[in-house]
Order: sequence, then C-alpha cells, then structure tokens
Amino acid sequence: MYAADHGLSLYDSLKALCGTEMFKGTGAKTFVEAMESLRERRADTSVSELLQRILHDTGYELYIRESGDIERLDNVTELLRSIVTQEADFGEPLTLTDFLRHITLLRDSDAEDAGDCVKIMTIHTAKGLEFDRVFLVGMTEGIFPSARSMEERKKEALEEERRLCFVAMTRAKNRLWMTESEGFGVKGFSKVPSRFLTDIDPALLDMVGEIPEELRKEQEVQARVFDKTESTTYNPGDQVRHKAFGEGIVERVDEQTRTYYIRFVNGIRPISFDYPGLSHVF
Repeated sequence: MYAADHGLSLYDSLKALCGTEMFKGTGAKTFVEAMESLRERRADTSVSELLQRILHDTGYELYIRESGDIERLDNVTELLRSIVTQEADFGEPLTLTDFLRHITLLRDSDAEDAGDCVKIMTIHTAKGLEFDRVFLVGMTEGIFPSARSMEERKKEALEEERRLCFVAMTRAKNRLWMTESEGFGVKGFSKVPSRFLTDIDPALLDMVGEIPEELRKEQEVQARVFDKTESTTYNPGDQVRHKAFGEGIVERVDEQTRTYYIRFVNGIRPISFDYPGLSHVF
C-alpha cells in the first residue's frame, strides 16, 4: 500500500496520486483541490461558512441528495443549524479553532468520574476491551446490520458488520444480553430481529419470549431487500419516483457504469442501478 510504503497518511497519499491515471475520472483531484483551498482559508473563515463550502465544494451534499438519504441530510442540516446558533451566541463568527476549543470544553465538563458506572460506547470503541457484563442493543434488521452500509457496499459491508457483531459479543467475559425492539424501522418496515441473532445456535441462547412465525417470514423478506440481490430494471421512457427528487422520466441507461440518467423537474440526474429508493410510477 502506497501510504504504508511511504510513511504517509491516506489523505497525503491521495494528494500525491490524485493526478495519476489510477484516479482518472474519480473526482479525486477536484476533492483534494477543494480540501486544500479550505485549509488555506480556515483561519479567517467562520465555521458555518467552512461547513457550507465543504458540503458544496466536495460534492458531499449532492451525493447524499442523490442517494436519497434524507436522515443523513437532516443530520448535516442540524449540524449547520447548531453551528449558526453557537455563532449567534458567541456574538461574532466562530473560527474553526474557537469552535473546536468550545467543543472540547463541553466534552470535558460533561465527563464524569470513572467509577462504578455503566459505560456506553460504540462497538469500534470497545475493541480490545473486556467487561464482566455487556448489553448489545439494537439487534434489529436494518440497524445491525445497518441498512445504509449494505445499500452502499452490499455484501462486503454485511460481512464487516458480522465481524463487528462478533467483536461486540466477545467483549463480555461472563454475561451477554442482546436486545431488539418492536415497532417500525427503516423503509417503513416493521422491526424484525437481526439476522445475526438467527445465525447463533438456538441452544446457546436463553430467549425471553418467542418470535412469531409471521415475523420470521418478514425477517427473510427484509433480509432480501437489504441484501439487494435483485434489482428492478428500468428502460428509457419509464416513469419513476425518487425519494428525494420526486417523479421523473428515464432518459438513458448506461449498462457499463450501471447508471440511469433520469430527467426530474430540476434537471437530469445520474442514479445508480443499486440505489434502493427508486420505484415505478404506474
């Protein structure tokens, strides 16, 4: 790997190689140029303006809009809103240094004395640690494994999350609880137990309650949806509906790049074959 061989970070490696044939057509050079420009301006640019320029110049906002990930878009919007609010309270534009210093102070003031307490952490943070008792929550299809990660990277992401699940389970030295919840989750589906639970030998589980047969069938349906092993084919002239852009007409289909070019009210947008939020309008 170039970064390891040359003792560089991944970003510095990208910076060194973005103009080579390897990255031709990927937008890597444009991304690096945008990041370098933002670095130069960070000292005299407010945090809110920096964030807006990052979203626009790197193409990230366009990416999440085209992916139809409304939740992620809402999160970014809320982050920007909170920064603008902090700037208003501060009485003048916050620089990046001021903002990070403020966040650090808040984190330090919220820190409690480490003693006999419950530790809440992500699975990534728990790597290498062990605890007498572990509660693994969110064992629900579409949450763990995450629907978003599988939509973006499919089976590769599923296997990565399966390994993460193993990591989480092996953090417990004596007792492990795994919980899932009822109600409705991603894509409007009813919540069903994670496939990772059914991968475990039932003889090793002490289950509280029973999973109804209809819920097990629903679990199989959702697993197929999130795996996205089958994709709907659209042809030029088909009328479709996109989660973020609304209704449109398929103008062109590029089999080589697996991309639909769809005309919406606000123009033609490239949409990947693998994007799940596309449906026919009948």
